[in-house]
Amino acid sequence: MARKNSSQAGNAELLRQFVATFGTYDEMIARRQDVPAELRAGSAYLERYDRWQPMPSTTAPSAARELERVLPGPLPALYREFVLSYRYLEVDLARYRLLANLPSEGLDGLRQAMFRDPHLFPTLLRHGYIQFGMGPDMNYDPVCFHTGLRHGKDLEIYRLDHEEILCHERIVVRERLAGGFRELIEETIERHRQHVLSHPRLSQQ
Repeated sequence: MARKNSSQAGNAELLRQFVATFGTYDEMIARRQDVPAELRAGSAYLERYDRWQPMPSTTAPSAARELERVLPGPLPALYREFVLSYRYLEVDLARYRLLANLPSEGLDGLRQAMFRDPHLFPTLLRHGYIQFGMGPDMNYDPVCFHTGLRHGKDLEIYRLDHEEILCHERIVVRERLAGGFRELIEETIERHRQHVLSHPRLSQQ
């Protein structure tokens, strides 16, 4: 039991560090109508925009099980813990974007983001992919866990060609992003650290 509690504490700290990197990569500004009141961060930004911030959340594990019923497999354990522990808008982390996990009943906000494009998700699900992100900036390529490819206990992560899916219902890999969610967020945290080291004033803020 002590070992399990230690592992859980380690995961919580890793996720806290991951969420703390969001402001390094993303301005965290969105249209006012897209920012739920729970995520608003202080004063308004310009006339039609608001700053936002991720919000810690305590969501029952049953919410993840409910979502997994419509997916081709279970969510990776660390990603499941992440979406149960935090709510956030879509955020650009330079190599990829995370789909929004908005405040909602259970994980309904995340489910809506995953299934938003009716021309995309049927092909992904049929081939065993779970979308949890997109390419960086305006890139529409889905970033997915592949339920058929495991790296230890984690699921490998790929960026797929969205045009091949939309036009031909075919899976074409653009890039293997990581061997799993833990590897992906550790890489994101490391890029954040390198950015802070190269910009010393940031570490003093």
